[in-house]
Amino acid sequence: MKTETQEAELALLNLSSAFIRNTRKAMEDSTQLIQDQARAKHKFRSISGAAEGAIEADVKQSGDSTVGTVEINPTVKHAIYQHEGTGLYGPKHKAFDIFPKNKKMLRFATSSGTAKYRPSPYGRFQDGGFTLAYGVTNPGVKADRFVYNALKTKESEMERIFHDYFNRTVKEAGLE
Repeated sequence: MKTETQEAELALLNLSSAFIRNTRKAMEDSTQLIQDQARAKHKFRSISGAAEGAIEADVKQSGDSTVGTVEINPTVKHAIYQHEGTGLYGPKHKAFDIFPKNKKMLRFATSSGTAKYRPSPYGRFQDGGFTLAYGVTNPGVKADRFVYNALKTKESEMERIFHDYFNRTVKEAGLE
């Protein structure tokens, strides 16, 4: 015959293990939700899908602590540049010049009417759909904070996920 103290101890043990397990599951579901949203909703044009693939979700547990992260893999540099911005729109807020390394001029495709002559050293000449230039000034890429936007968009859904897992924890511990 169990005493009330033994039953209370057992209920607390069940609550503790259920809480740890369900908190991790809620964190996994939430980080996956943010990752999926960030991969689906962004403003940049994707060619290879590498930037979307660089968005990684992870959940780590250390003792009583559970931490979920959604981050951009630092080895995929262009994904970080898309997220944080470059040039005028980046952390340095400064446009940058591009000059040819091995040739006398740069050559790149342009649409008609976009290449206009500028004085040396940036002189530009239209050449059948291509522009020749001694150098160009690149203003940079505007930041597309797709990970932060995903977090903001899915905040209420994450709260619902944690609420549902909390209710599940109470049921599993037999406290309902």
